[in-house]
Amino acid sequence: MLKKSDKLLTEFDEGLWIATVDAVTVHSSHEITFIFKDGLELNSKI
Repeated sequence: MLKKSDKLLTEFDEGLWIATVDAVTVHSSHEITFIFKDGLELNSKI
């Protein structure tokens, strides 16, 4: 989807989110994990 677009993404895109994110796990009020459909997992402290 991003490769087909010729403009910079400037706001949330629900279709892109659904196409790329498989799950989000909330571990605590300070830590979450994003699991992408390609298997990549990103941990984030908030």
